[in-house]
Amino acid sequence: MELIDLIDYPTVRYAPASDSVVLDQSLSSGRLPPGQYAFALRRGKSVHLARDPIGCNKLFFGFDREGRLVVGNRVVRVWQRGVPLAAIASCPPGHVLEVSRDGVVKLAGHELSDVAADAEPSIAHFQAETRAILGRAFAWLAREFQGCQFAVCLSGGLDSSVVASFAAAHLPGVTAVSFTYLDIDDLRRHALGVPAEQLASASDDFRAAVQVASTLGLPLLPVVRPSGAVAGAIRPSVSLCQDWRDFNVHCATVNLFLAQDIRAAFPGRRVVVLTGDLMNEYVCDYREERVGDAVYYKLPRIPADRRRKYLVRGLDAGDREIGVFWAYGLVACQPFALLAESYMRVPAAMLDRPDVKWTLNAPLVAPAALAHVSKAKTRAQVGGQDMGTLGIYHRLGIGEAELRRLWREQFPGEPAAACDDLIELGRYKRPPYGLGR
Repeated sequence: MELIDLIDYPTVRYAPASDSVVLDQSLSSGRLPPGQYAFALRRGKSVHLARDPIGCNKLFFGFDREGRLVVGNRVVRVWQRGVPLAAIASCPPGHVLEVSRDGVVKLAGHELSDVAADAEPSIAHFQAETRAILGRAFAWLAREFQGCQFAVCLSGGLDSSVVASFAAAHLPGVTAVSFTYLDIDDLRRHALGVPAEQLASASDDFRAAVQVASTLGLPLLPVVRPSGAVAGAIRPSVSLCQDWRDFNVHCATVNLFLAQDIRAAFPGRRVVVLTGDLMNEYVCDYREERVGDAVYYKLPRIPADRRRKYLVRGLDAGDREIGVFWAYGLVACQPFALLAESYMRVPAAMLDRPDVKWTLNAPLVAPAALAHVSKAKTRAQVGGQDMGTLGIYHRLGIGEAELRRLWREQFPGEPAAACDDLIELGRYKRPPYGLGR
């Protein structure tokens, strides 16, 4: 069976192991290790596919009209190589599949959402374990990416401040990067040399990020845009994040601006971008947003433990970070990928507490920086009272119907149903399995 391998996303395992070793261990244990990876290995007359337990790296596949198996991180690239959209499926997170001319068989894998919560966890033990895991991960990053430029996306909130604290302690030459919109007058002042944090239209989150970076001893790269820049970012945001749902597209727009300026600041260098993504899914730190009469980012009205499962499972679909940064040649790292099972064991009763994230994670921030972390931080795609990126999309009249139309435009000639079927209930389309083994 001929294999056309279009997989190009960087592999970030946070531990030394080859694809072959990971595959053999997973076939023996039934479980894949944490990390950010997706790969295809030919063995005999079949091909084995594997994808990390969260689904950080995407993995699409299908047979073209000549019977060749095409695999890749981007669905558009697989489609462009002659695989009809209706014939493209995704390897589910945490799964090992065997693909042959006889069909697709699941060989190993488990769902993170099936991890059972602890009855009475020790907070001190949890924090010590989390600190140790992150410490080992950052030590690995320092060795694996020796000589690279490190950039940490810093929003001023708790999650990114944890990552920034570990980066400052373990990695050389780290630059913090933070984003804010500025009005036209403030953009002129900033161009003349006025620091962005001193300008009236800068967000409170940005000012908090400046303080955290300063306390950690990190230089800060300010990324500023006028609200008018969003209109030109909509189409690439939909394409790069491989999604049409508003939450992921709005996130991708902010990351697009960050990626553009990080690449411009470090031309020709290999850059590793660290983010605090994933933690909000682990602790159910999401809420619906209202702009006028419109409600965005709707959540199911279900108990917290089921909502956590829903959010974590939903990480399968959408490429709001790795796909966007990789388009600019930037290696995106999500260290919290290593903590998924730990946080899935947090009892549901704790998830209902408004301070759960601070209870669990505040001690992970460098003590001097903790006082500057914003407890009232709003999401990067929501911003302050002007509602940030969400508010701009709303004022432009760009809702999910238009985003879905832009998604379909990438696949001319394909029926609308085939475009829409790629994502259902927050998950990419799974393959039809054979009888299994």
